[in-house]
Amino acid sequence: MIRIFLLFSYVIPILVITSCATAQTSKQGTTATTVPTQSVSTQSTATYIIAPAVSHQGVVVQGELSWSEWKKVAQWSNYASDVQVPPPVLGITKGRISTASYSFVVVGGTWCGDSKRGMPHIFSLFEQLGIPESNILLVGVNEAKQEPKELCKQYAVTFVPTLIVYRNGLEIGRIVEHPQQSWHDDLAAIVLK
Repeated sequence: MIRIFLLFSYVIPILVITSCATAQTSKQGTTATTVPTQSVSTQSTATYIIAPAVSHQGVVVQGELSWSEWKKVAQWSNYASDVQVPPPVLGITKGRISTASYSFVVVGGTWCGDSKRGMPHIFSLFEQLGIPESNILLVGVNEAKQEPKELCKQYAVTFVPTLIVYRNGLEIGRIVEHPQQSWHDDLAAIVLK
């Protein structure tokens, strides 16, 4: 269920969207996700704020949301990535990720040119690797790297986009703002540590 609220803060309208996610259940009870220990469980409510951008065109999205929600509200002209992960890198990375408990945090800004270029590659890579959305926490921030739950402070994020990789709940590496080689090569290097 999605609830939409329109708040008026001074003169600028702010749209708050709340989406409720429910956990999957089995005969053994509720299943847990493999998201970093500091993040949201499957029964949490993801909330984000949409406000007009002050110094850029478009909107600023702050808070937690899915990539599909991001694409609906970010107002970018292009979300496509034509990058195909080379089969050897894809095979090694996918094989390694499927054998351990990995989760990812992606922090980006709808206002940020680096996020506009990098995030479609990151999420295309996740799709090619078969990483479920339940293992990905996506956080939108404003230009001051702030959002309602102060996750940027918790994850020590100072530049966007930032991709943080966790194995069994422990951070094993991150790619900050620009990859050194490419998103897939840098992720493979982190996973193969």
